[in-house]
Amino acid sequence: MPVTKVVSVEIHQYLTHVKMAEKVRPKYLKWLGHRNKRVAKKNLPLIRGPKGLALNKNGEKILTNPQTANKPRFKKLSGNNFFSGYGHPLIRAKLAGTVKDDFIKSIKKAGFKKIPASMYPLRIEWDVYCPEGKKPYWDLDNLWFYKKFFLDALRACGRLEEDDFKHITDLSGPRWFPVETLEERKFVFRFMKDDRKEVR
Repeated sequence: MPVTKVVSVEIHQYLTHVKMAEKVRPKYLKWLGHRNKRVAKKNLPLIRGPKGLALNKNGEKILTNPQTANKPRFKKLSGNNFFSGYGHPLIRAKLAGTVKDDFIKSIKKAGFKKIPASMYPLRIEWDVYCPEGKKPYWDLDNLWFYKKFFLDALRACGRLEEDDFKHITDLSGPRWFPVETLEERKFVFRFMKDDRKEVR
């Protein structure tokens, strides 16, 4: 019985978030008169300042986003959010492009070569190594976008001829394997020839 040839590539520390901005712009409390509610007592009484701003009792502007101001802004990657377009097509395009570029970099770094023509049509298996996280647990099928962008990246860097059903006839996964820390996360993709007579 012939031995099935298998080639594989590991993608270590795949992206889970994408940086959208180097610094989040500070936002300051606006003067709304008697409608200024839920203001910390330490800032009272409020003073009407220039440019429609509200100032604290010391005449200082009051940050309304202290947790994020002047810090990088990241967007979490999510299959559900890709379905909805992340609220704007430009945001989706930026996220998709960043994930693809990261995959291309990882593919090249791993030394993964072009899949030989003799291996088509392909079966592809996909394993995911990541922590289980906290409840409520996430759904494996929400990782679908990684598989799509990975195949797009393979094509973009010349490792895959095409990603249509004539070239890829069996696309399974993801299959989950637990690890202790997020730093250990990785994808493992395995490629082998689909020897079914129906697709030869």
